[in-house]
Amino acid sequence: MKLDIQNLRGCYTLSADPVGDGRIELTLMICETTGEIRGELTGEMDAADLNHVSQLLEAAARACAPVAPSPHDPPRRGRNPPAPRRGEAWTAEETRLLLQRFRDGGEPSHLAAEFERSEKSIRWKLFGLQVAPFPADLAPERHVSPPCPAPPKAYSVEEERQIHPNAYRAWEENDKKRLAERCAQGASSAELSREFGRKVTAIWSQLNKISAVGPAADEARERGA
Repeated sequence: MKLDIQNLRGCYTLSADPVGDGRIELTLMICETTGEIRGELTGEMDAADLNHVSQLLEAAARACAPVAPSPHDPPRRGRNPPAPRRGEAWTAEETRLLLQRFRDGGEPSHLAAEFERSEKSIRWKLFGLQVAPFPADLAPERHVSPPCPAPPKAYSVEEERQIHPNAYRAWEENDKKRLAERCAQGASSAELSREFGRKVTAIWSQLNKISAVGPAADEARERGA
């Protein structure tokens, strides 16, 4: 089973594959609209527990979602609450839409609500795109700060497959059988990774699923893969 959801924030893919004895392997992948992987989660569980897990995810989504103020609540004073997407990097699609909305006459305050960011973030982004003046009233006092470390480079499935051609592909039964045989013959984890075109962690995960024997399988169990 495979489910896909796409929206302005990106693409969300959930795969569920049976692994025997009533258990399934779940893989959740979150990608940018450009194809860059933003998050990944893989694990096993009993199929009967899936409904309870989905209820927990729904409860977590409700608990973490921003609460809309009631029209009967008194107006808040002081600092505004942080924007829901504060600190998130701008994607190419968001930047294109922001530029289009601004050129259509959108005010920074309205754009802030639409893109779930602070008005300050909108003004600085527009200044960086060279379509709005320098937001002098928002500029902080100048001071020397140590350079921030560069964020980790995002990667895509296509880029990963340039190194491991079979990354994120489903395992065929004959590949599982051959993997067990090569492991029993004493092939190392690195050798199996090159031979099957997959990451070492994917090799370890599959060795545990098929209860393989051999040095690589022992290493997989030691690493808790």
